[in-house]
Amino acid sequence: MLCLLITAIICTYGNNNTFIKTSHSFAAKVMKIFCIKTNYATLFHVQSSEISAMNGIRFLSAVFVIWAHVYMFTNIAGLSNSLDMDKDAGTLTGIFLHHMDLLVDTFFAFSGLLLVNSLLSAKPGKSQNLVKMLCKRYFRSVCCLNNTSYWR
Repeated sequence: MLCLLITAIICTYGNNNTFIKTSHSFAAKVMKIFCIKTNYATLFHVQSSEISAMNGIRFLSAVFVIWAHVYMFTNIAGLSNSLDMDKDAGTLTGIFLHHMDLLVDTFFAFSGLLLVNSLLSAKPGKSQNLVKMLCKRYFRSVCCLNNTSYWR
């Protein structure tokens, strides 16, 4: 984590250099990828075709899904007391965990709706390839799935 932070700081500092900004080398592309300012601007750039409320609901459902996975893995581990999960069953935490499938379904439904919205709102001169977009999503998902199944 510390190495990633140091890399981001170095790339942000290096990306402010005018020579790096005008260069098209591999190093310049890597610096742009890890630049904090560039990623911040990209992350918070709102397009007119986006539906911000749907992005917000998708973000919140993703946060709750990640939180539930962290909670489940910490309580399933051999070092924790499994009776804590029984104690939490009647609390707000237990209610979220019991209905986790609704949050996952919400995340996937809103992701699909936003995908269709981006396909339908493409600029007239720029057509989007559905197969290319689905392949990109597939490879992103497979990388995450391989990473999580490796660490189990």
